[in-house]
Amino acid sequence: MRVTAILISLCSIFVLSSCSWLYGVHQPALHRKLSKQDLPVALQNCPLAFPGSAFLQRITTCTTDANFKHDLKQPLQLWIFEDGRLVANTVNCYASGFPNLQWNLATLYQQRIINTSFIGGTPPDKAIFEKIFGIVLPAQGKIVVIVSSRFMGRQNKRFLKAVAELKKQAGFECYVFGAYSIYR
Repeated sequence: MRVTAILISLCSIFVLSSCSWLYGVHQPALHRKLSKQDLPVALQNCPLAFPGSAFLQRITTCTTDANFKHDLKQPLQLWIFEDGRLVANTVNCYASGFPNLQWNLATLYQQRIINTSFIGGTPPDKAIFEKIFGIVLPAQGKIVVIVSSRFMGRQNKRFLKAVAELKKQAGFECYVFGAYSIYR
């Protein structure tokens, strides 16, 4: 009886984890695309792009780092650059809290926390991100690249609200990728 309860608890934790196999890119699926109205007011002036299914191919061809690939396939991502160098990042896997993820983005940025454990210890340069996301990032300034997915519902709204607040505080230039079309 006790063993059964423990197994059920462990299975529940895995399934409800923000980083389980249920989340992330599996195969392209069609959903309503993100629109400017879906974004908080502070993010509505940010360029909005839809990477589509080519995004999946670019992830696999641009890097061999399994940890980096894993994070690029998550539905909620934040990548912060200063003067062309990655200084902080997070994805839904690293946000604590249940049932509502706690983003703590101001702390993440202030303490320069890079959550991804890059193989070799060094984050890729911005050129790799430009290839993966299909954009050119400015060489100077503070830039935030956001990947947002409708898949996680209210977590997406909370994430975007936290990013908007960070943008107001730190004065970032931002790029939003509405990955609604590639996540289930």
